[in-house]
Amino acid sequence: MKYIDEKSPAKLNLILDVLDKREDGYHEILSVMQTVFFCDVLRLTMTERKKITMSSNLDYLPNDGDNLCVRAAYLFFKTAEIKSSGLHIHAHKQIPVAAGLGGGSANAAAVLRALNRYHGNIFTMDELVALAAKLGSDVPFCVRGGTQLAGGRGDVLEQLDPLPFCYVVLCKPQRKLSTASVFARFSQEGKQVQPDVPGFLEALKRQDLATCASLMQNALADEKLYEDLPDILGIMRDNGAFGAAMSGAGPTSFGLFESAEIAQVAARALQRKYEGVFVTSVRGSVDAE
Repeated sequence: MKYIDEKSPAKLNLILDVLDKREDGYHEILSVMQTVFFCDVLRLTMTERKKITMSSNLDYLPNDGDNLCVRAAYLFFKTAEIKSSGLHIHAHKQIPVAAGLGGGSANAAAVLRALNRYHGNIFTMDELVALAAKLGSDVPFCVRGGTQLAGGRGDVLEQLDPLPFCYVVLCKPQRKLSTASVFARFSQEGKQVQPDVPGFLEALKRQDLATCASLMQNALADEKLYEDLPDILGIMRDNGAFGAAMSGAGPTSFGLFESAEIAQVAARALQRKYEGVFVTSVRGSVDAE
């Protein structure tokens, strides 16, 4: 059997503003998104069963048509007009589920990239991004990765200068909240902070990492929902982070650090209270190693 392995990197929202509600019920957003080297790994095995199957190392994830990876594969084959293709997808998950790190979206994007490469790059990267938009808001970003400005539902993308290299500490507390419930709370309570996206973009143009990090904010970071948030951000800042913020709809927070040594000190401080702590670094496009 032929197979292909594909890494599936997590994403961060370095800064996230939430704007007006759209006619389709979603909110407009404005966010600078960033991929990191913290990854899931997918293995796609071509089979003769003429069906698409799915498995993972987590027994509670859906393995049928409700899984975004399966939907991505069906969409690829249908759009490419490839018939009678059998495929098994196995996801080795490291990215926490429902964490604000785009794990499911990144997995779907990895399926699209891997199938496209296996079949001789039928689609250009721009065409693959457009295909990904049919699957979900974060999937288009995850196809290409790097540092991008995301507008619309997250599917209107502009490639930016890369964030200067730095180390990243991730911390995911135990509490789980659905993205829908977080946005519903936002709609009721309104915006509590005003993220300075233009200021962040100017600092990024200057490659001023310290200013970028100091401007990181998330309009969804409601301390009433995320009781651990002030504590986690405080520990990161007290232990050398340039800045710290929550990613996406949470609950994972992250800090940016100058060196691996300083990042490890912060990680150890967090591990005294929290289990889901990881050290990684920023990466460019999804092809960066």
